[in-house]
Amino acid sequence: MTAKFERLRARQTLLASAIAVISVSSIVAAQPSGSAATASVVVTVAGVRSSQGMLLVQLFAQADGFPDDPEKAARRLRVPAAAGAQAITFDGLAPGIYAVAVCHDENGNGICDKNIFGIPKEGVGVSNAALRRFGAPRFEDASFTVGAGPVRQTIHLRY
Repeated sequence: MTAKFERLRARQTLLASAIAVISVSSIVAAQPSGSAATASVVVTVAGVRSSQGMLLVQLFAQADGFPDDPEKAARRLRVPAAAGAQAITFDGLAPGIYAVAVCHDENGNGICDKNIFGIPKEGVGVSNAALRRFGAPRFEDASFTVGAGPVRQTIHLRY
């Protein structure tokens, strides 16, 4: 009887150990690997002329929609404006190519107002200072590479 009991106990211990290993493996597999969604972009918006309205900050992962179509942005943030400079962080990003567009929505209507010629009436800026004198900035000029660590971009608003 004792030998049977010891074999049964050994099987239960082995089964419990196997379940523990499978559980730990499942938890580890569910965690993001070093290459997935671990990066961040810290955007410092400089030259904000007033605390009126909101800053509309858009992070694009593709040229399509940049810089004017917020629906095509990979991430969008609306933060209260603060005169001077302020930092905004996008966390949990996958490594890749990104560009940032910012608008100081001073009147708080949720859009970057433009005149009849399509020129912004509110403060705007893009990463890499890629604003052009004529026409919208290009994604290729404003883009930057995000790897595993944090990336910092300073965007100076132009009114």
